Amino acid sequence: MITPEKRKYKRTNCVCTVRIRPFYEGMDTGVLARWEVVPMQNLSASGILFVQTKTFPMGAMFEFNVTSPVVSGPVYCVGRVIRVEKRQNSKNGQAQMPAYSIAVNFKDFDEDKQESIKRICDAS
Repeated sequence: MITPEKRKYKRTNCVCTVRIRPFYEGMDTGVLARWEVVPMQNLSASGILFVQTKTFPMGAMFEFNVTSPVVSGPVYCVGRVIRVEKRQNSKNGQAQMPAYSIAVNFKDFDEDKQESIKRICDAS
């Protein structure tokens, strides 16, 4: 039996660059951590799934900077980690660095940003 899709927005493996950094409520913007480029698995208008070599706690907050040729300028988002899954990390029996799939739900997402992300997703 096929389970019906429960997601409101479609996921896509679009071509874009995703940068992240930790986000803390009330943080001093003068001492922000550097942006780190992460490999994206998929993107939707409600969240992102990316791969990282380190794990993060549930509820951790991140800033996202998503760039694509489809939209003018980067789309800035804030999101919360909602799922962390360890990935298979061996190839032909050789151990590799651990990898984790990190699912993040966007928070405080205004309509303009959401429309920009939808355009990026629809273009793929």
